[in-house]
Amino acid sequence: MSKHQRKEAHPDLSPEMRALTTVQDPDTKTDVSEMRRSAKEGKRPWNERPYPTLSIRQGAIDGAQGARPLLDVRSPNEAQTPIVHIHGGGWSICDLETHRAVFSEMSLVTGRRVLAPHVRQAPEHPFPAPLDDTISAICNIADGFDQGVFLSGDSAGSNLALAAVLRSRDEGRLLPIRAMSLFYGCYRRVFDSASHLAYGDGRAGLPTNKMRLFWSFYAPQPEPYTDLTRAEFAELPRTQIHIAEVDVLADDNRWLAQALEDAGASIEVLTWSGMAHGFLHYPSDLPQV
Repeated sequence: MSKHQRKEAHPDLSPEMRALTTVQDPDTKTDVSEMRRSAKEGKRPWNERPYPTLSIRQGAIDGAQGARPLLDVRSPNEAQTPIVHIHGGGWSICDLETHRAVFSEMSLVTGRRVLAPHVRQAPEHPFPAPLDDTISAICNIADGFDQGVFLSGDSAGSNLALAAVLRSRDEGRLLPIRAMSLFYGCYRRVFDSASHLAYGDGRAGLPTNKMRLFWSFYAPQPEPYTDLTRAEFAELPRTQIHIAEVDVLADDNRWLAQALEDAGASIEVLTWSGMAHGFLHYPSDLPQV
């Protein structure tokens, strides 16, 4: 058993997390437009929550081929180094509106400015467009901060954040990232891991068939920097890996933790007991978060 392998066979959802997954619409849609509408409506009650102490502004940042939307969240007396957060949504269905509460809570908890770009999305813009925009956005934001930035991502955003660091390193330029924080990311095109087999029916939210669909949108053919199974993990910044315990992608994150540790990276692994994929969206209903 590897150091980061799950010891309990099939952990279950916490009561609070189970209640949240029960009220969400069944995740059976396959049309991308319908999935985008559903993602906005499903998260609306949390994203409409007021944050009177924060300044939340819509802006823009240069992507690889033109300006991309940017949400700029600022807290009073904020710390100097900001966070660049790459949002998730299967590379295809979420946006700055679906993740408004995520960015806001992140700013509140850390006391840092959060800068969140919205990169081009699949299936209209498959790989490498989302990754190209991610790299451009990180570089352009970081240019404004001499001390560098912190980089974070959730779900497919974690894949893009990590791939941006890896590709930039391989191309001879180290991004000015002081540390990374990656939440319940998808790093491998694998659908038969123990966590997929345990939770792939969708009882914990994200089902295996939806992950297959998202991968088919983003990278219909295997491409470097999409599935990171064969990646080299040397020269990475200090990294936090946040594992949602009850998640089809839990083993992806355990695999990454072990791969980074084997490569000698500085890592911290946090396992969120009883939490499902996407738990960052619901902090007001989850006392554990």
